[in-house]
Amino acid sequence: MSVKAWRDGSLGRLELTREKALNALDLPMIRALTAELDRWREDASVHEVMISSSLAKAFCVGGDVKAVRQLVVEGDVDQADAFFGEEYDLIRLIAEYPKPCIAMVDGYAFGAGMGLGVHCAYTVCTETSSFSMPEAQIGFVVDVGSSYYLTRLRGDKSGAIGRMLALCGYRLRAHEAHRLGLVDAVVPNGSTSEVINAIGRHGVARWLSEHDSAAITGDAKPGLDGSRVVDVFDGSSLEELMASVQDPTSELETKVRDGLASSSPTSLSLIDLLLAEARGLSVAECIDREYAAAKWCLRRSDFVEGVGAVLVDRGREPGWQPAAFEGVDVSEAMRVQS
Repeated sequence: MSVKAWRDGSLGRLELTREKALNALDLPMIRALTAELDRWREDASVHEVMISSSLAKAFCVGGDVKAVRQLVVEGDVDQADAFFGEEYDLIRLIAEYPKPCIAMVDGYAFGAGMGLGVHCAYTVCTETSSFSMPEAQIGFVVDVGSSYYLTRLRGDKSGAIGRMLALCGYRLRAHEAHRLGLVDAVVPNGSTSEVINAIGRHGVARWLSEHDSAAITGDAKPGLDGSRVVDVFDGSSLEELMASVQDPTSELETKVRDGLASSSPTSLSLIDLLLAEARGLSVAECIDREYAAAKWCLRRSDFVEGVGAVLVDRGREPGWQPAAFEGVDVSEAMRVQS
């Protein structure tokens, strides 16, 4: 079993242990997490739940999309649908959980791993952890409720930073995630056991009240230049966005150019649609819309092509269909949202 579950006093512990796959969520893991959360929800002796990883390198690198791709290749798309249905139900359960869920993020938190962490009531990460939603680069769509939290980032009134993160797969460093409100506290590398023990003894609210993240992040390198992100992303169409970064004049613009250039035009268009409608929706409504979009992506060639190029063949140039924005059927993507 790739999930270890136990009680430490009043703290329920869930530890991801699929180390060889960097804790990519497969169906047994999703079902195990769901079963324990359901059981502890009604257990009065469990006051809080902690989700962590046995691996310092990675909290969770997302859902097991290689396995999902194989289902699609074999013609079992309904099973692929079912995988994402159960994964999204788990995220919804965590987001709406009646007891405090705490994520102890150490290392990579990508895709569904980012959702698994951010949707907890409290998210704590180590100082070298990183967060990313790189779905457009595998011909998929940002999911697990990310259209909800990426449109509600602290200090991002225009939504430009959230849009950049969703479209480009930009890797947020710990202090950037903290500044944007995606994590509640940053702790030193190597301190996770100490932090978990302290939370178990005193509860997460008291621990947070006594913790100073600024002492950890104060010497961090400058983060995202929010004003520059707004200049590039606010109000621009995808075509205008691509054109504006073809001759980059900064590291940020280079990352944006490379992220967009390596992504499926269809995925980028669909992600933009999801974000445009998300601000007025609940977490559950965002997840429902993302599930509809995910099922649509599974029936397009870009998902099989993108996962194959990036994760199976590792480094092959994907052949997107269509290869440019002008070939994307926006009306078809719009119908996914209805």
